Amino acid sequence: MSDQKRCRTKSSSRTDRERIEHSILAKIAAREQLDETVTDSLLKRGNAAIQRTILENPNARVSENGFARVIMGLDGDKSLAQMVAARQDLPAELRPWLNDILKS
Repeated sequence: MSDQKRCRTKSSSRTDRERIEHSILAKIAAREQLDETVTDSLLKRGNAAIQRTILENPNARVSENGFARVIMGLDGDKSLAQMVAARQDLPAELRPWLNDILKS
């Protein structure tokens, strides 16, 4: 097998693994009940779609670290920022950073 073909095969299998992993993470994120340990892991490993799924779920418990991770990674995404702001369980000490993002 040529080096070029081997490289394409590695790249393709890595892409497949990432796609499968995100598919599994999305299924976990869609569960009706999620505790903080699970959401922390999902927020760390998942993409924006997984973050949105978690934030839309009122029964998903999000830790202060989980909220901080999302807020620090917003990168100007106001719609995601609004989803975070709508959460009743958002710690008050994180609200000023979120408000700064929403005002900009």
